[in-house]
Amino acid sequence: RTKTLLLIAFVCCAMLTVNTTINVTLFLALAALATASGAFQHWLKLLWRTAPLIVLIVAFDSLFSHVAWGPVLFSAQLWILRMSVTPGGIAYALTIGVRFLTLIGISVLFIMTTQFEDFVAGLRKLRVPYLLALSLGLALRSITLLTADLKAIIGEYDGIIFSDAGVPVVLLHHLKHNQVLHET
Repeated sequence: RTKTLLLIAFVCCAMLTVNTTINVTLFLALAALATASGAFQHWLKLLWRTAPLIVLIVAFDSLFSHVAWGPVLFSAQLWILRMSVTPGGIAYALTIGVRFLTLIGISVLFIMTTQFEDFVAGLRKLRVPYLLALSLGLALRSITLLTADLKAIIGEYDGIIFSDAGVPVVLLHHLKHNQVLHET
């Protein structure tokens, strides 16, 4: 229940503020929580995988920002799209990027450190209807199971060498061997 309330508090604080300092402080507090849970390295590695998404969000929000204070640094019109980059737009885009990083970070940390049964029990203590609590719990469980399956699949393919055509060499060897047996 405490983790669920902490998740809700982080999400609400991140979504309700556009102050960069508060968002950075929230992210640093989240990093401290990840360190305290002993999952900092794994958490950071998972967050690093979201870096292209965060960069894309900041870039698009810088180009098409509705916040425009300061001198115009770049401006262009492309058919119906009007792009304009200002210092205010860049600052706002960075705040949105840190906000998304905080939201993704708290979600990843929550999924990494929470068992299915604890999550459902915590939601039930918060008086969430049983069907909704079970549905959210199953969604959490499926994410952790899919992650484990993906790791197992990637581990299986680490030692396989692929041919130029993209077919695993082990499979090619198996096919050639079967072909020789059928010809004799």
